[in-house]
Amino acid sequence: MDIESVLRAKGTAVYSVKPDSTISEAVKLMHEKRIGAVLVMEDDVGKIRGILSERDIIRVVAEHTCTALQGVVGDVMTREVAACTADCTIDTVFSGMVKFNARHLPVYKDDQLFGLISARDVMQYRIKQLESGEQPRFHHWFPNGKVFPLGE
Repeated sequence: MDIESVLRAKGTAVYSVKPDSTISEAVKLMHEKRIGAVLVMEDDVGKIRGILSERDIIRVVAEHTCTALQGVVGDVMTREVAACTADCTIDTVFSGMVKFNARHLPVYKDDQLFGLISARDVMQYRIKQLESGEQPRFHHWFPNGKVFPLGE
């Protein structure tokens, strides 16, 4: 299964902030959209400058207290961003996330930004796949949902 399938199931919306946005503005966007990271981009260029994740925010608050939230995203973002292409497999993406210690990867298709994939997106998609494969087996072994405890 490729990442394009995962993105099509969850949606390809990408949320971003500018490098000169305040960290608190980014936090507000992340909260409103219920996401764990935003890309840092210049509107006029469309090039990814970095990524700001929950980890980056926790780090800067731990180092500088909550006053750090008034700082700018460009000062605390992760500048080296690992990415993947839409035709990558789930296994390849998981491997890359582990290798680069990243939970969010921009996804490109035909040299254009296509979406942003998270470890949670991939896990949820994979769990749905596994559950759909387990349903027939469950119903075979436990007709009518009856489960009998061991030892009786």
